[in-house]
Amino acid sequence: MVRDMLFSKEGNKTPLQSMVLIDTLQYMGLDHLFKEEIGSTLSSIYDNFTHQRDHGRHNLFESSLFFRLFREHGYSVSPKMLKKFIDKNGEFKLASSKDIKGLMSLYEASHLNIGEDILRKGKEFSSKHLWDSIEWLDNKHANQVKETLEHPYHMSIQRYKARRYISMHQDDERGCKDVVFELAKSEFNAVQLLHQRELNAILRWDISAINNLPNYMKVCFNALYNVTNEIAEITLKEYGWNPINTLSKSWGKLCNAFLQEAKWFASKQIPNKDEYLRNAVTSSGVFIVIVHLFFLMGQGLTFENIQHIENDPSFVSKSGTILRLWDDLGSAKDENQKGFDGSYMELYMKENQECTAKEAQEHVMLMISGTWDALNKESFTQSSFPQPLINATLNLARMVRVMYSYNDDNHHLPMLDDYIFSLLHHPL
Repeated sequence: MVRDMLFSKEGNKTPLQSMVLIDTLQYMGLDHLFKEEIGSTLSSIYDNFTHQRDHGRHNLFESSLFFRLFREHGYSVSPKMLKKFIDKNGEFKLASSKDIKGLMSLYEASHLNIGEDILRKGKEFSSKHLWDSIEWLDNKHANQVKETLEHPYHMSIQRYKARRYISMHQDDERGCKDVVFELAKSEFNAVQLLHQRELNAILRWDISAINNLPNYMKVCFNALYNVTNEIAEITLKEYGWNPINTLSKSWGKLCNAFLQEAKWFASKQIPNKDEYLRNAVTSSGVFIVIVHLFFLMGQGLTFENIQHIENDPSFVSKSGTILRLWDDLGSAKDENQKGFDGSYMELYMKENQECTAKEAQEHVMLMISGTWDALNKESFTQSSFPQPLINATLNLARMVRVMYSYNDDNHHLPMLDDYIFSLLHHPL
């Protein structure tokens, strides 16, 4: 019923209405239920768009939404369509500074940057005027603007974003869309229940056998050996490919990175910033998560892809770079380690002694932003690996800010607390 209501050809939706519908389904976490319909709708809109001669009639909201949706879904689109909102000085026109809906759409689109200057300017312009608008907007719309600024869709975990979106918009006048919101709440609660059952499973785990093992090293190795072989057996049974060699190599690579850090620490030898970061990206563990996911998903299992995944493809290393740099910003200050504990900022300041801590922090933030641009480009343009694996890599990068949003006063992670309780304990 919902499928027919949303995508019936008798509805005669305009391209804008269809794009808004698809965007709304994504925000509510329902897009996976309508993949075929969304795919065919976007294909039709894109075909019509490419045959149009006049694209100048689209406003900032529509142009930004079009760009974001189609880049998200792998289409070759350029942000040059936003040039009509640029003045003769190369800046966004002040006429758009009060267009809140358009600014929010532009801000969301700007996070899909792959190094384009117009999107960088769009982010700066929209961010500035949206923050300014909070002062004069009514409470409801101010909260919506703040939500967009603090949790842009591309940088957020989808389930968490869905919960916040549904809660924020559930009192809007929706008419026939009521059934969609009810479906979204039902879907969210069903997934939440599944996660709770997966946690109830962990609590039933019998660990009494550990008492019979001689020491902690055997415990660690035994667990690692058993889990890795179990994953290899699952992959062999489900997909006909035994990944044990690749998995064991990946663990060896991680341990070598840990060993290198231990050598630096023990010898008081301090690497240069580039040596440190190359090793630290590996010791972040991102690549080992992606390698295991690659085999468990079972998509794209070819000899070429396996060779590629063993060599740490750039979209994986970029996610690891984002994690390591966020960590090194010192947001999680509860580690309380002495001596050199692995900090890019510390090494950067050592090599640039005229640099202040604030300047070093700004430099690292710029590195993170640039790495996100490069990760976006890899994600939108590579075609070798399956999209679910790319999405998993993006989600790892998105989680980093959550994991390192440390609160010095209360000694906890408020954003992570909010994610966990929203996704696991608070039904809609």
